[in-house]
Amino acid sequence: MQLTKEQFAKACECKTAEELIAYAKELGIDLPKDAAEKFLAQATDQQLSVDDVENVAGGLCGAAVSVGCLGPGIA
Repeated sequence: MQLTKEQFAKACECKTAEELIAYAKELGIDLPKDAAEKFLAQATDQQLSVDDVENVAGGLCGAAVSVGCLGPGIA
């Protein structure tokens, strides 16, 4: 599942790993806490591209999402 630009932007607005995990779950994505924390750490440092996000948690993985890819479980 590829995220739309709007979904990606909303993911970037999350303030906590728990908030991001909950949003990912709404999208049908199982996002591990460590991947959410890595995403948020980079998102607060700079604007992420889709390619950057794919690299945060190792890219598309099985039924993973790609925020590009928020990591294993997010596509």
